[in-house]
Amino acid sequence: MTGLSSQLQNCNSLTAEVRVIATRAQMTTITSTEYDRLELLRDSLSYLSYTLYDFDSMLDKAAANSTHKWHYFPDRLFKGDCNSVFQSVNTSISYQISWLDSFIPDAYSSPTVSAGVFTNMTNLRTHMSRLSECLLAYKKVLDDFETRLHSFSQATFRTGLSYEPPVATLSTFQRGGQWIDDLYLSYVGNLLSKKDMAKMFADKGYSMVVWPASKLYSDMEISLFTKLSDFIDEQETLMVSFYSSLLDGFADIQRHLFANDTELELFARRFPIWRMPIANFQMHGVLLFIYIFISPQVVDNRREKRENRKLN
Repeated sequence: MTGLSSQLQNCNSLTAEVRVIATRAQMTTITSTEYDRLELLRDSLSYLSYTLYDFDSMLDKAAANSTHKWHYFPDRLFKGDCNSVFQSVNTSISYQISWLDSFIPDAYSSPTVSAGVFTNMTNLRTHMSRLSECLLAYKKVLDDFETRLHSFSQATFRTGLSYEPPVATLSTFQRGGQWIDDLYLSYVGNLLSKKDMAKMFADKGYSMVVWPASKLYSDMEISLFTKLSDFIDEQETLMVSFYSSLLDGFADIQRHLFANDTELELFARRFPIWRMPIANFQMHGVLLFIYIFISPQVVDNRREKRENRKLN
């Protein structure tokens, strides 16, 4: 397709030159170089006509020899508007070649050129430009898709959640735990009776244990889950944008493929996003996991102290 498009562009440029030469030839004798340009256009148009005639068979051969055979291969682009442009190019080329065959032998003798010839030159150039756009449409889609993939590779996806527990509240909570341990050791060492220990817990238990624990949970619920929600929203936005753009690109490419070529669709349906489960961050297990992940030292200290109690 790129080679055929190059031929079209070359003939377009030559036709523009010949228009100027044909205009001058009616008023003065043209040069040998200009005469050569007339012949070159005639030969180029003949070769272009031959290439267009064999274009479908060339596509068939290229598809058969491609890595994926008929899969991922562009359908014939001469359909719809492009088909009418293709027919117009062929008609204009035939007219132009016939005129050149009659004009070239008399080119040195200031022959008259009808207005219809110049009109056909204008139409031929327009049709060739449009046909070149039809041929390059698929390549443009692939180039745009490659650019889109490159931009995807530059995107940064966060892979972890950075979170620091509320330092002041956590410190108070840990002091409460230490206070309970001190009560326990005093009781084991016969420094406190059950009554004394119960009274001390009744007097200070709320301020030393219950309130810090409630405050810690409240702070974590507000700060951690707010941050976690923002994190999830950000990732969701990036992923939706990524896959939407990717599938839009696939849809653009699919329009150029054969109707029975479903390989691109099957490839897209293998994306994990179609099978990805939705995490429920309201579950109790998630909260427990996050608490253990954020504060492993607190959990380990409590576990170690419980083990020591059993040994004692």
